[in-house]
Amino acid sequence: MRFFLLALLIAVSNTAFPQKPKSEKIILDTDFGNDCDDTGALAILHQMAYLGEAEILATMYPMNDDWGAAAIDAVNTYYGKPNIPTGTYKGNYEYKGKHNDFYNSRLAAFPNDLKTGKNAPDAILLYRQILAAQPD
Repeated sequence: MRFFLLALLIAVSNTAFPQKPKSEKIILDTDFGNDCDDTGALAILHQMAYLGEAEILATMYPMNDDWGAAAIDAVNTYYGKPNIPTGTYKGNYEYKGKHNDFYNSRLAAFPNDLKTGKNAPDAILLYRQILAAQPD
């Protein structure tokens, strides 16, 4: 009888007081600036962080230019998280497609710590550093 009452109490408490979901650790890698989906994804990710559903470990920009990482950092700063590490690609690959520097350069003019992609850490090294610091 005691076991039944204990089991019933546990079942009712889990239903009446749902457990907070575990926060997922996320690194967002985005080709920010080509279209609006990347800005929307980053905004949703910040909302998830506010709700305790996500922990933003870093944001990465996969191109070597002056504006992308700074634009991402400006959005992170706008959402009150200016210390999220933002890396950028530092290799020799040159993007041949159409890229919207106009959009990123305007965003990068808003408050941010990077000011330019030249001040962002190398994305590959940042990935390695963050992933190495995570538990297995």
